[in-house]
Amino acid sequence: SRVNLSGEFFSPRYLFLYGRGGQEKLTCDYHFSLQAKERILIEVGHFHSNIRTCSTSFDPRLQRFDCYFKGGISSHQSYSENTIPHRHSFLSFTESFGSSSVHVGCICDRAISLAPSIMFTSSSSEQSSAITMTFDVSGMTAFEDYSNFSFSVRYRILPSCSNEQECSVLPDKLDRNRTHGGELSFQAAPSSSNMVGEHLLRSRSFLQSSLPETYLYLQLRGKPCDNPLWLEERNRVILYSSESNGLMYPKMVLCLSSFPSESVSSKSESEIFDFFSTSWYKNDTNNSQFFIKDESISSNSYQERNQSIPDKIIVELMAFRKCTLTVKW
Repeated sequence: SRVNLSGEFFSPRYLFLYGRGGQEKLTCDYHFSLQAKERILIEVGHFHSNIRTCSTSFDPRLQRFDCYFKGGISSHQSYSENTIPHRHSFLSFTESFGSSSVHVGCICDRAISLAPSIMFTSSSSEQSSAITMTFDVSGMTAFEDYSNFSFSVRYRILPSCSNEQECSVLPDKLDRNRTHGGELSFQAAPSSSNMVGEHLLRSRSFLQSSLPETYLYLQLRGKPCDNPLWLEERNRVILYSSESNGLMYPKMVLCLSSFPSESVSSKSESEIFDFFSTSWYKNDTNNSQFFIKDESISSNSYQERNQSIPDKIIVELMAFRKCTLTVKW
């Protein structure tokens, strides 16, 4: 991807990689390398699978597509043989930077009810990053081949804006491994007022506890994204932590201010939220991973715990319009 800034590719059409060629499983990884502040737009134009035990849904809070397997299990839960059926077929997307990898989406069917095109846009990062797309097929029969499992994908690398920092983390040289904490600030300054599709800005910063058996604590203002009217226009913050498979998954989504003129810290509609990394709860299976000040919130699919040590948290700002975000940690 460093040679061509855009292109198109397809699933392999080699018979001996599929069931008719004697193979039960097929795994293909496609890697895209990005320089600092570059993003990539990946559009899935075609996906066909002979397996009907999975559906693709759009999560309006995360603005991502994800796979939901029979029984209500979603791919943003931990990948394991216990959660994903042996017979499956999907495209999954993972974003990596530094020592962290983030699950950013999945597709396992191409229903007409979905959007005209299924797009995955990576986040802006202060350092180089990579996107991995995985074509995973398992449980093929001796009668199945590339006519039963196929995809086509177009990609385009979106260069960083040369005239303006569209989305940045302040300060640029933040020491994220300090043991005493501090403030993490994001600033989204788009070149246009309307940020949708490829122009939707995502910027991430990585925090890690400096010592084993220590935990991370974050404090920020926001509102739970439980109002459908907010989901199309509100800037939001997403907090990720790792699960047992090492991937980072979304655990908390908060909507921020409603108007460009408002700051994230607007007290008129925001509440203070505390977020703890998983080591805080490793001996307590009854607590959620985040709390509104003085009031616990029941857990949902974004608050599943993990046992990773040392603790890691990724803070992602998803911006539809100009804003700043400050997180205390």
